[in-house]
Amino acid sequence: MAEEVQIISRIRHRDHYRFLIGVGSICGDVAVIGAAAPISSWLRFDDIISGNAADLLVAILFPYLLGALLFNAFQVEHLRNPASSIRRAVTAFVVSFTVAVVAAFAFKVSDSYSRLEIGYLIFIVILGLILWRQTLSWIVAKWFALI
Repeated sequence: MAEEVQIISRIRHRDHYRFLIGVGSICGDVAVIGAAAPISSWLRFDDIISGNAADLLVAILFPYLLGALLFNAFQVEHLRNPASSIRRAVTAFVVSFTVAVVAAFAFKVSDSYSRLEIGYLIFIVILGLILWRQTLSWIVAKWFALI
């Protein structure tokens, strides 16, 4: 009986860690994209206000989160493997960016965005996601090895 309680407790413990890791990965991805938008505006215009940081953030963040969920980018099984984690996150970003570009073109607002600012954004987000997901994979692998 005591052994069954210990097994159930261990399963709940692992599920709790899975949830925390999933939430942490979402927050990290949002932080990377959230930081990249004003940095790209600053690099382009030497000012965060002059650029389209808020517009770019709104246009990309929700589609990214939806795409990342569809590509299972927040599942612990994929977060343990750096290559899988990075591939899923970058793919979700590329898809979300493509959706944003198509939407901007369809609504005829694409001319109000700086190509250089968008180029900086793409570079910073992809680099940031690679570094973040590599670090996260290492943390998850170490953390789950202990429990």
